[in-house]
Amino acid sequence: MKIKTTIFLSLLFILGVAVKAQDTIVIGGDVPVDTSIVSTIKNNPDKVYKLKRGVRYYMNGVIESGDWHLKIIGETEPADLPPATLQPRVDEGANAPDYAIAAEGDVTLKNLYFLNEPFGGREARGALNSKGSERRIEVDNCIFDYGFHIAIRNDGSLSSYFITNCLFKNIAFWNNISNGKAFSIRQVDIGLDSIVIQNCTFSNMNNLMSGWGANVKFYKFDHNTAFNILKLPNEISQQCVEVEITNNIFYNVAVIGHAENPAPGGASWNNYYSDTDTTQLKSGWFRIQEDIRPDTIFAEDGTTAEYIFADQSRTINWTNNDVYFSDKLTSFWDTSSNYESQPFMNDTVAAWVANNDKYVVEDPLSIDPEFTILPNTIDSLILKVQQATDGTTPHTDIYYMKTDPNGAIQWPLELDFSFPTTSALYTASTEGGPIGDRRWFPNYVPVGVEEQIVGKLSGFDLSQNYPNPFNQWTTISYTLPKATNVNLTVFDISGKKVFTVVDKDRQESGRHNIDFNAQNLPAGVYYYRLAAGEFQGVCKMILFK
Repeated sequence: MKIKTTIFLSLLFILGVAVKAQDTIVIGGDVPVDTSIVSTIKNNPDKVYKLKRGVRYYMNGVIESGDWHLKIIGETEPADLPPATLQPRVDEGANAPDYAIAAEGDVTLKNLYFLNEPFGGREARGALNSKGSERRIEVDNCIFDYGFHIAIRNDGSLSSYFITNCLFKNIAFWNNISNGKAFSIRQVDIGLDSIVIQNCTFSNMNNLMSGWGANVKFYKFDHNTAFNILKLPNEISQQCVEVEITNNIFYNVAVIGHAENPAPGGASWNNYYSDTDTTQLKSGWFRIQEDIRPDTIFAEDGTTAEYIFADQSRTINWTNNDVYFSDKLTSFWDTSSNYESQPFMNDTVAAWVANNDKYVVEDPLSIDPEFTILPNTIDSLILKVQQATDGTTPHTDIYYMKTDPNGAIQWPLELDFSFPTTSALYTASTEGGPIGDRRWFPNYVPVGVEEQIVGKLSGFDLSQNYPNPFNQWTTISYTLPKATNVNLTVFDISGKKVFTVVDKDRQESGRHNIDFNAQNLPAGVYYYRLAAGEFQGVCKMILFK
């Protein structure tokens, strides 16, 4: 039986490599510009599309996928070049595509830079529009930059979204506060199965996300950093059944505050300030609705039916979060005759929380993270709010590090949301480590993760894979202080070798990020071992499917 199992796993490995090689199309060459991506995908559907790092892909149309899994994967090296960049390019006076990608099937986007600065015409409305139902959407290690209405939009039902290790910045539609958001659910009849947003940074935006009244069975917003956001965070969580909002930093979020007299600067601003309650009750930071909508939504057995989830059927965990407002923002609220800050919860919501033992809601921390490098855009955000008050259509440009559409992309980005390791926030998370987007602390090893380092040598480093646990794709990173032979191998829990990830006689010094695809492995616990010269390191990872 052992021999048969070994042969079977070997065949899976051989076949997996053969299929991957056959199904992968590399788009772009050694030149810094490619204009063929839309036509290449259209003429070669249902493949894995690999994009070159350092290449700018101009789009004169929409990447459309039918009922098949769209996979666009950018290279991770060389790290000194910007990621593969997708950018609308249109003739002067023409319109860019509504969304760069319109997908009916499953979607995997990884290691990409969506730069919404067009050549002529207007910018695209967004990067991804998922139209199919019961789909799985995975977006990992991507950057969404400049002026999107909605970076990621859902138009289907019962799909699941996993958005990890991403940066959203400069997403601020100029005249509508409800747009300029990272994520939006536009299908409200049934809702979604799951939304997981983890280890992401949101900087300089109108809004984080909205649900348009949609139901979501499971919503997790964990280890994210939100900086300088006009609206309240996590409005999407109002009508979710199971909610986890943990380990986040919210810095200068809800700049718009609360206005005693609704703003005259357009309907979208007017409607924002007042609750549906005619008493103009402050909405508060933490917002929920008493009952989930009585539409065709999730029944307790997992099917869809005409069913109302009462309050007692919902679970909420809002813990280990930091909420901090800069002196400049609090001064604006304190001196304004019309604006003031929002409370954490209004009285109505506080009563619901107090009377339901399934609601675990902690008061947030209020600690200045003292970020290492941060963009100074709070003045322009405040001005945008003031323009709404005096009846002026808000038009202030709040973008920072704006990229010239004809120029080179700034890389690396001049952002650093790390904070001193002496800060109380560095040990404030549920697992005892730093809160916020953990990618700003690449040397941090999570507490409780079993890691064995054998023969540790100066300069060598094997990091915990990320994400972990993971589904199909994860990244294994290691550092070599000098060029040496490298072998990176994956073993199952019994110690049997199941995959060789890297096997090189010589690999150059530096930091190496290796994408590992576990599509042919069953769910379970695995170990990966790095052997580099005299160094050996072993880490555990967990695969779920």
